[in-house]
Formats: sequence, structure tokens, C-alpha cells
Amino acid sequence: MRMTFGRRALYLMLVGCVSCMGLTACTQDDEPERSSGDGFVDDRPGDGDDDDAPQEVVSALSPEQHLIRASMALRGVRPSLEDMEAVREDPSVMGDLVDLYMQTEEFGEMLRDMHNEQLQLRAFLFAFLPLGSMADVELMDFNRSVQEAPLRLIEHIIMNDRPYSEVVTADYTVADGIVSEVWGMDYDGDGEQWVETRWPEPGRTHAGILSDSYLFVRWYSGPLNAQRSRANLISRSMLCFDFLERDVDVSGNIDLSDPDVVNNAVRSPECATCHQALDPLANHFWGYEYFVLPTQMIGEYPFTTYRPDYERDHRPIFSDRTVGYFGLPTQSLRDLGQAMSVDPRFAQCAARRFYSHLSQVDQKDVPMQAVMDFQKVFEDSELNAKALIKAIVLSDAFKVSHASNERAAKELVGYKKVGPRQWSRMMEDLTGFVWRADLNFPLYEGLGSSSPYGRRLDLMKDSLFGYEVLAGGTDDFVVTRSVHTINPTSRLVFEAFAREAAGFVVERDLGEGVGPLDDALLTMVDKNTNAESDLRRQMAVLHRRFYGEFVDEDSAAVDATYGLFKLALEHGDNDIKRAWKVTLTAMLQDNRMLFY
Repeated sequence: MRMTFGRRALYLMLVGCVSCMGLTACTQDDEPERSSGDGFVDDRPGDGDDDDAPQEVVSALSPEQHLIRASMALRGVRPSLEDMEAVREDPSVMGDLVDLYMQTEEFGEMLRDMHNEQLQLRAFLFAFLPLGSMADVELMDFNRSVQEAPLRLIEHIIMNDRPYSEVVTADYTVADGIVSEVWGMDYDGDGEQWVETRWPEPGRTHAGILSDSYLFVRWYSGPLNAQRSRANLISRSMLCFDFLERDVDVSGNIDLSDPDVVNNAVRSPECATCHQALDPLANHFWGYEYFVLPTQMIGEYPFTTYRPDYERDHRPIFSDRTVGYFGLPTQSLRDLGQAMSVDPRFAQCAARRFYSHLSQVDQKDVPMQAVMDFQKVFEDSELNAKALIKAIVLSDAFKVSHASNERAAKELVGYKKVGPRQWSRMMEDLTGFVWRADLNFPLYEGLGSSSPYGRRLDLMKDSLFGYEVLAGGTDDFVVTRSVHTINPTSRLVFEAFAREAAGFVVERDLGEGVGPLDDALLTMVDKNTNAESDLRRQMAVLHRRFYGEFVDEDSAAVDATYGLFKLALEHGDNDIKRAWKVTLTAMLQDNRMLFY
């Protein structure tokens, strides 16, 4: 679409005006019209005993908006029009729809994303090379399998309604054709299927993700670190107990370059408060190489990082302490997993993790009462993660939209921001468009791999050459926390994505020689439709599909959308396709698409 400077300025002005009609507020005075719902009283005590202090009231989403939030949180896609109609007529069907959503592939992808927030496995620094029989596999396709293998195991456990404790106790693992080739596992799938299998080394202990080789490639430990970083990863991610957050007054005169000095220092009273628990936990992980970059491997797979002779050694840090779990005697990783699975902190941490991810609340800020309530649900269900998730998304706290005053609003995370991976799934579902790039070049050709980085790379799911970090995601090594607010880079990414998606939709649905399409978005118009009634009818449907707004064709919302279309038509030589591109660009980058 070519535009002069004047037309480009007009285009930006029009798009900006419509974009500003979306969500911009969090207090009742500026409440978006679409989010009106029955309020409920928050009876938490105020800062003082002033009886005249304003009552703190938080408002809940309407059933349709609640469904959008649940669907986006669970799947990263908007609910269908049929689902929204069903909830609109009978809100009690929400639970049934949640059950259906938890059977989808998108839900499984969300589970992987959530647990990757804790384990941070998708780090390009630890990329494997496609070698031998795998040499023709694209580099990122290859590593997507290897790096996500621990996440796939967790997904497998939850999707099959197995106790969540199997995350640290399962006597099996899962693999596809690539993972089985890399580690030398038995495999009876078709190459793409993820099937249960076992680690190949005789006598190797199986304990869910605690036995996963890639986990300990990503989370390395130098010889002087003595497996402590690995131990703290497990404690932090599975128990929500981070040794590094404990207050310790350490002397500044310790020579950290001298192993003997360090070894004596950790026995001192101020250090032993942590190390008496950390070091016995760390001694479980001596069976894995300290540090190895997969790119160091040249030749054929399998790749080996597990050394049974190392595991037998245990190499105690304290002469009087070998292996243990917070004072309990353990020997193998299997013992560790069993002890961890019955630790009350394991279920409590899971409740905190799931609530944090689904509600976009920092784990430290999850209310303790909510943690205890959902922990009970979790334990009563015999650690069924789906039961926990369902309880969270159907809770009153999850339905909160905004608060009535500034003090209450500061304590709430009302609307949730769409993350880059959610955005990719949502836009593909709505428009059929995936923002891809062709990066057909070998990144490690000098090391023996000629496979390209990615011929059809999803730019919203890549942090090296794509836009995942710019859109608020992580690269799991340098950038390790997602951003749940809009910033300049994420706004630019979302606007550019919306523009590309709008062009794709219009050319697909209204292009020359295009007939009825099963996956069309513009189903009620064609390239010659200019009757106002037909255009308004299509726009009303788009408002329902995009925003969950059941508006009439003559509503103020459709008036604004039609007004934009008409202006774009008038200033674009009456080009209907161009007018639809402008209109869809504005609708897709509206704040109501960026938040849920």
C-alpha cells in the first residue's frame, strides 16, 4: 500500500484515534464501557479505623469477558462466537468450557510456557547442532525439541491427569524422534510423536525432570560451585524456596579464588545456615557434567552428559554431610523426588506458580490466603493440576476487572497483557496469519552443521532473530522475566504485526478470483461491497469476535469503526481493499486486543 506523506499522516491519525478507544484505565471513573459487571465488596481492612473512609469495591468482568480471560489464559486464543453466546445465555456453562479448553493442544503449549518461566530452558547459548542423520533438520526445529523435553514431560503428566508429583517422581521420560536420537533412547513413534521412554544408561535413576540431561546442560555448575546452582534451581522452581534470598551477613575478606578457604568458610555459623541444607541437596547432582556446550560436539549422536561414576562419588562438601534433603536421609535422585513430592512446600509452590502465571501476579505477591485456599483444592484432588487450574480461573479473584479507588487499584492486577506467544496463537486463530521470516543460513557451519537457522521462523516465538523479547518475552539467559505492561518496543511490535495480519486477511478474503473460504474472517463482504448496511453487519461481527462485544449494527462502537472505514475510503481513491486494511489494522492493534 503506497501512501504520500499526507496520506500516511492521516492514516496514523485515524489508526491512533481508534486504538485509543480501547482499554486505558483501571479505576471506576474511567471504566471501559465493555467491562461492566456485577461488583463485589472487598472487605479487607483499610489503613486505619476511619468509618468515613470510602468502601473498597472491586468490579468483576461480565460473563463474556470472563470467558475471554479464561480462554486467553488457558489457550492463548479467543473463544469462539458460539462459546460466548453460550456463556451469555447461561454463565453456568463456564466450567464445562474450561474443561474443554484443557483438552486442547494450545493448553499444552501454555503449560510449557508456564513452566519455562521457572526453568528457563529456551536459551540459545545451549543450542545443539543437527548432526549425522539429523543434519537436514533446521537448527531451531531441532533445539525446540531438545530444549523443551523437560517441559513436554510436565505437559504429558498434566494432560493425562496424572498426579503432579510425577514431575519429580516419574519413572519414565518422554521423547520425540529428535530427542531420542540425541540421547540414545528407545523410540517407537513416528518421529513427531512424544512417547514415553527411558534413559538408556543401565542403573540410571529416573525421577521426572530431576533426571533430565538437558536440564543440567542448561543449568551448569562449575567445579567450585559444587552443584549448588543446580540445587538452588530445583529448590527455587519446585519449592519456591530460593537460598539466594536469605539474609546472610558475609565477611568481605574471604578469598573466593582459594577452594580451601571457601570450603572452610561455608562451615562458619553465618554460612552454615544455608549450606547445611544446600550442600547435601547439591550432592544429588554430581552424576552430570559440570559444564558442557552442545556445540562442542562434532560427529554423531548420542550425546552423553551423565556419568554414573560421578554419581557414585557424591563428592561431599562437608566431610560429615553427604547427601540429604533438608535433614532427611536420601541417596539417589529417586529418593530426592519422593521426599520432595510429599513436602508440603511442593504443593504450596505449585499453587503459587499456577496462580501467578494465570493471573500475571508476581509469585511473591500472591496473597497467602489464596495460596492456602488453592493448595487445599490441589491436595484434595490428589495433585491434579487441571483441578487446580479450573479452581483458579473460576475464582472471584480471577474475574476482577478494576477497583473503585486508587488505593485499591494499586493492589490489583486487573487486565492481563497478551504475551508474544499468546499473541502469535491468538492472531493465527483469528486471521490465519503467522508472522514468519526466512533465515536460510547456517549459524554453525564451521562446526559441522549446515542446517539453516529457520526457513519459516515464527518471529513472535524466537528471541535471537525474532521479536519475542521486544514484545515482552524472555530469552531465558539474559532476559529472564516477562514484561506484563505495554512499553514502546512491544507497542511497535504489536502494531507492525496487526498491519501485516490485516494485509494478509484482505488479500486472502477479498483478493482477485477469491471465492468463499472456510477460514475467511471477512465472511459478509467482498471486494465490491460498499453498502453501509452490509459493512456495518460485518463490523458488528468483528466486534464480537475480537472484543467479545455483542453490539448492534447501529451502535456507537460500530459507528466509530464505520467512520474510520469511510474516511479511509474517501482518502484512498475509494479503494475498498485499502479501506479494509486500514480498518482491520486499527481493530487488531486496539488495546482490547492487547489486554484481556
